[in-house]
Amino acid sequence: MYAQDYDERFSGRAKRTIDVPWTTLITPYIKNSQIFVCPSDSSPHAGWLGSVPCSYGWNCRAGGADSPSYSMGEFTKPSETYMYQDHDNMCAKAGATCACGCGGVPSLETRIANGCRHNEGANVAFFDGHVKWMKSNLMAVVLNGAQNPAYNR
Repeated sequence: MYAQDYDERFSGRAKRTIDVPWTTLITPYIKNSQIFVCPSDSSPHAGWLGSVPCSYGWNCRAGGADSPSYSMGEFTKPSETYMYQDHDNMCAKAGATCACGCGGVPSLETRIANGCRHNEGANVAFFDGHVKWMKSNLMAVVLNGAQNPAYNR
C-alpha cells in the first residue's frame, strides 16, 4: 500500500532527511505496531531512531538504504527478491561484503542466523507481496561462492 501512494516506490530503510526508519514510514498502513515483533523473538531489536522494537530486517541491498527507494519496475525478479525477513536487525544489508555492524552485531551471517527462529528457517516477504518460510541455508548472503541472488534487485 505504501508503494501505491508513492508512485510504486518502496520506503527504503529510512528517510534520512528527517531520520525516520522504515517501520515509522509504513506504520500508517498497519493497524497495530505489534506486527513488527515476532512472537517467537525473545529479544527484538530495539527501535532505531525512536521507532518501535522490531524482529524483521529490510533488504537494503535490493530495496535501497534511503527513501525514496526503487520502484517496482526496477526489479527484475520481484517474486524472488527478499524485501523483509526475520532478522536480528532492522537493516538487513545483504551484500556479501557488508560488515557495517548494524545493531552492534558485526557479522551479517550471525544477524541472519539469529533471525532463523522458525524450525531452522525464517519468514520472508518478497517484493511482489507474497510471504513464505525459507530454510536457513537459503538465507545465506553467499551461495555457491557468489552473492545470493535473492538479495539482488
